[in-house]
Amino acid sequence: MNADFLIIGGGIIGLSMARVMSQSGKVVLIEKDFCGAHASGRNSAVVHAGIYYPNGSSKALHSVKGNALITEYCKSHGIKIQNIGKIIAPANDQEAEELKSLYDRGIKNGAPLKLIDYHEAKSIEPRIIPQQRYIWSPSTSIADNKGVIKALKQECEEKGVKIVEGCKFLSKADNLSTTIVETSKFPIEAKFVINCAGMYVDKIAKQFGFGLNYEILPIIGLYLDGNPGIKGFNTLIYPCPSPDLGLGVHTTNTVHGVYKLGPTATPALWREQYAWNHGFSLSEVLSSSNLYLRCLFSKNWKMYIKLFLREARKYQKSNIVADCNKLVSGVVREDYKHWGIPAMFPQLVDKRTYTFVDDFAVEGDEKSIHFLNIVSPGWTSSLSFTQEISKRILK
Repeated sequence: MNADFLIIGGGIIGLSMARVMSQSGKVVLIEKDFCGAHASGRNSAVVHAGIYYPNGSSKALHSVKGNALITEYCKSHGIKIQNIGKIIAPANDQEAEELKSLYDRGIKNGAPLKLIDYHEAKSIEPRIIPQQRYIWSPSTSIADNKGVIKALKQECEEKGVKIVEGCKFLSKADNLSTTIVETSKFPIEAKFVINCAGMYVDKIAKQFGFGLNYEILPIIGLYLDGNPGIKGFNTLIYPCPSPDLGLGVHTTNTVHGVYKLGPTATPALWREQYAWNHGFSLSEVLSSSNLYLRCLFSKNWKMYIKLFLREARKYQKSNIVADCNKLVSGVVREDYKHWGIPAMFPQLVDKRTYTFVDDFAVEGDEKSIHFLNIVSPGWTSSLSFTQEISKRILK
C-alpha cells in the first residue's frame, strides 16, 4: 500500500491530523486497536480554558484556541457538550493567596476568568467550602469524547482517508525519498510519516532517530464513579494545582449524567495497565522500573518521592473522598463505591534532567514528525495544534 502521509495512531491527534492532511494527498491511518481505544476515549472529556499553562507556551495558545474549535465542532456535528464552567477552589488560606497568580496567568493566556467570593461561588455550587476567593472559569465545558472520535473518524473516511484498525506498527526502513513501514497486516510505503502513537510514541520515534533524550513514564488515572441517582454538582470543582504534581483529584461531571471523583496520577508498571490482568508486559515492567529508579536517584528525587506518597494513598477510595471534601461538603464514601474506567497518560521525561516535559513537544524532519508530548490539554488543543503542525509539514 502507498500513501503520501502515513499516520500512526487513531486517537484524537491522529484523527485530527488525518482530517487536515487529507486536503494535501492520500492519507493512510493505522491504529493497533480501534480509534479512541486509549487516552482519547478514556479521559475526563473536559474542554479546558487555558488557565494553568505558562504564558507563551504551546499548551496555553492551543488550549484557548482549541476550546473554541472543539466547542464549535461538537455543536456543528450534534455531539453532546455542556458549558457548565469550573471553579478552582483553594483548600486553605495559603492556596487562596496563590490563586491570584494563577488567575493572572490565565488572563494573560486569553482565558475568560473571574475572581469570585464565597457568596458568588455558593450561588454556583451550594456545597462549596467557604474560602476567601475562587477562580470562576465560564468557558470550561464537558463533552462526549467518544462522540468526537466517532465524528472525526467518519469525517476522515468521507474525505478519503484509509483507516486500518487492528494494525500495529512493527518497524521502518528508508527507501530513497520514501519510508517503508512494516505493520502487522501489510507494508506501507509513505512519503511522510506522522507519529501520533500516544503511549508508544517514544519507542516509534527512536526508530526514526528522534526522541533520543526522552522516555515515557506511564501514569494511571483512576476515577471513582458515583452511584446512579446521587446528588451531583452544578459545575466542575478543581483544587488549586500543585506546581510540580499537577491538578490533583477533582469532581467531574459527564454529559451522560455520571459524577466522578478523580483522576489520580499514579505511576504504572506497564504502559496499558488498565487492570492487573490487562496488557501485561514484562519488558515494559523492567524498563519502567529502571526509569523510576533513575528518577529516584536524580537531583529531583524529592519530587518523585512526593508524587509516589501522594498518589499511593489514593488507592484507598476513602482518601479520594477526603480530598474532595476539602473543596465541597457532603461527599460520602457510600455514594462512590466503584472504580470507573481507568485512563493511562504518557508522561514524557527528559532523561538529561529527569524532569517532566511540561509543554507539547514535537520533533521531525523532511520525512517524519513525532508528537512526543501531547498530554493534557491535548484533547482540548487537538484541532488547533494539528493545524499548526500541518502547516509545518507542508511549508
